[in-house]
Amino acid sequence: MEKKSKFYIPRRAKLLIVFFAVVVASYSLTRIMNGSASIPSEFQEAREQGAIIAQNIVSLSGDSSKILKRISELDKEKRYIEAVTEAKKVLERSAAIRNEAVKLAAELEKMTKALDSIKGGKAKNAALESITNWVALMNRLVDYSASLSRLSEVLQARFENRPTDQQVGVLIEQVNAEIRSINNFNEQARQAIRRMDFLVR
Repeated sequence: MEKKSKFYIPRRAKLLIVFFAVVVASYSLTRIMNGSASIPSEFQEAREQGAIIAQNIVSLSGDSSKILKRISELDKEKRYIEAVTEAKKVLERSAAIRNEAVKLAAELEKMTKALDSIKGGKAKNAALESITNWVALMNRLVDYSASLSRLSEVLQARFENRPTDQQVGVLIEQVNAEIRSINNFNEQARQAIRRMDFLVR
């Protein structure tokens, strides 16, 4: 009978050692691929403020969507005076959104400047994706504002009984489409930020 070495390791223990070795190797490989990911405080502070501002924009545009529904109903009933009044409310919110957009642009500038200081390729890519989506959100705000202005002009023309080729319903749908795009880009930016946070845990 073969004598067992005093350093004999049971089969179960061997399997556990192999298992932990694989886990450690996987973790090490992930850290290498991520390049010991870390985020500078300048980026963190700017993205936190940016997220708050972007959410304010989403909330304000969401409120506008409710008013637009009311405008559509008033237009169908040919109650143009009330429709113009409601349109003014939407334009006031549009002005507030523009103010928030200026604040968001300032935070995005800070994030962009701090981008090169982010360590870890995957984390940096996620950070860049968040910036890209918030920039896209701001681009949609330009079209959103333009569509609202056209809507207000058409309602004013109807109130004054002036001819117009544009349909209120079509313009409202265009504005609502921009609102959906704004929400979508904000959500994609938030997902990218969550992914970045996961990579640097």
